[in-house]
Amino acid sequence: MQRISGSTSRYAVTGVQTASGGYAVAFDPSGTIVWYHDFTSTGLQVSDVMMQPNGNFTAFIGNTSGFQPLEGYYVEFTPGGKEVHTYRAAAGYYMDDHEIKLTGAGTEKKAHYITFSIETRDLSDIGGLSAVATAGHQIVRENASGSVEFSWDAWDRIGVDEWLGDDNAKQTRTATDFDHPNAISFDGNGNYIVSWRNLDQIMAIEPQTGSILWRVGGAEGQYEFVNDPEGGFRKQHSPKILANGNLLVYDNGTGHDPQETRAVEYKLDHSAHTATLVWEYRHVPAIYTGFVGWVERLKNGSTWVGFSLAGRAVEVDPAGNVTWESQLRINGLDGSVYRLLPVASLYSYTAP
Repeated sequence: MQRISGSTSRYAVTGVQTASGGYAVAFDPSGTIVWYHDFTSTGLQVSDVMMQPNGNFTAFIGNTSGFQPLEGYYVEFTPGGKEVHTYRAAAGYYMDDHEIKLTGAGTEKKAHYITFSIETRDLSDIGGLSAVATAGHQIVRENASGSVEFSWDAWDRIGVDEWLGDDNAKQTRTATDFDHPNAISFDGNGNYIVSWRNLDQIMAIEPQTGSILWRVGGAEGQYEFVNDPEGGFRKQHSPKILANGNLLVYDNGTGHDPQETRAVEYKLDHSAHTATLVWEYRHVPAIYTGFVGWVERLKNGSTWVGFSLAGRAVEVDPAGNVTWESQLRINGLDGSVYRLLPVASLYSYTAP
């Protein structure tokens, strides 16, 4: 990475594809590669590289984008490079490449990830083709023994007609997914916070019963957007419930006019069912990324924004001032990756 301006104490971690294959890579604040793990022997792409709370790293190994019937898996490895575990979908399902979260330790360790199954569906009612290999997704929790103890299936909970496709995908594809979950996080009570890209929606799910607690955005959204000139987020990624209960989102901005990506924070009023915009950051000049991206509130109150498709990482203070900015370059060209994440330490987990 090439540092453009400012300073930070954090590393940037991502998966990088080269002619020889995929790597998990960490850059120091100056943009120098200081750590990597070589996955080229797999012959597969490497994405979704992140440090987990147990101090290990995880990476997705595979070529799916979340709907192709291609085998893939997550590998967990130590900072020293020892691969200690793999996570695969159960028979009849495919592992999705968008998220894995590890929680707990020992016998209480859990892995939370996304899988999908494929059904042939007639999508002509929503502007698609009449016979489409359609993927629907599951939110899965696996226990320390490797058994699935929880599975929430979008086929049973979400209508295919909720797909708000304004990127022509549903009109032309013979294989696709109608829901496209791209992130899992947790609120302060341990509920799942899930981003559904194709629905323009963020949803809270109770982790024992699977009950839907709330929906923000989308055709079945229950909250009115207040003080937001864009009227809400579009094709979003990386939602986080902050310590104050607010919702932080990477708003890709597909469908906005003009299309522009931003980081947004909403105050959620669960009684009045409102989502009030209280903060946003827009890059100058404007950046638009139709897919992928990352946003995270840092311990110092600043916000990390990873415009991953553009290979750009920015740290901004609460007033929106850029305190550090860097551009990923691969073989002299601007790089494009799935995620650019902040990491405070490469050898033990500390919240960035």
